[in-house]
Amino acid sequence: MREITYKIFTFLLIGSVLISCSKENTGYGALSLSLKGDISVGISSNSATKAGEINTEDFEIFVGDKSMGLKKELEDPITLAIGTYTVSAQNCSQSTANNGSGLLRFYGEDNNVTITTGETSTATINCKVVNSKVSILLGDSYTSYFDMGYTSVSVSDGTRDLVVVENGAVTAEAVYFDAGKTLTITVNSKKTPTSGAAQTFQTTETLSTVAATWHKITVNADLNLSGGIKFTTQDSHVSDWISISDYIPGSVVEDN
Repeated sequence: MREITYKIFTFLLIGSVLISCSKENTGYGALSLSLKGDISVGISSNSATKAGEINTEDFEIFVGDKSMGLKKELEDPITLAIGTYTVSAQNCSQSTANNGSGLLRFYGEDNNVTITTGETSTATINCKVVNSKVSILLGDSYTSYFDMGYTSVSVSDGTRDLVVVENGAVTAEAVYFDAGKTLTITVNSKKTPTSGAAQTFQTTETLSTVAATWHKITVNADLNLSGGIKFTTQDSHVSDWISISDYIPGSVVEDN
């Protein structure tokens, strides 16, 4: 009987030691995470416009490729297995930012977050605007000389073709595209000459998008001797006017 009791006591003692060791060395640590959101979208180095109020608590957090949920839903600190991680945050996915007219996308990451056993690591992620905002304005010289009921403007990156002006009216105040894209802006115009049939024109211009930049494009008639339409992008890109070969200055009547 003593031998049985001794064996049971020894078994319980070993188990207690193992459990104690397990608690001391679990192979897990913790991460305390804070986010910052840069909400300025620059037009130039001397000017900036706010992208809108942004709440980083609504950002989705990723550890590696795994979504942890929204920042406001996470415990602080977050328990993680020991290792080195890429931790990222975003207000929306890239595909969501490119859906329809698109959305301003904030993204940030730290690719060297190390979690050690029993310790709480800290990381601060600065989320910045990573795509581009584009808006189109028809200038006074354009609206004075061309038929607004016919005018349309579209912006395309080759996969998304967005109509931003239809029948002379702005249908999208702004559209968003990934940075580093080459956009094609297409303007369809019509003018009734003093005699004969109405003249219609299609004019295109290209634009290279830049992250965190609002490309404010103004379309105007070029009323010099060569004729044509010119595109101006405020403070970041100015293109030469594009000649329209069959638009003859002086052959048009001014809209009342």
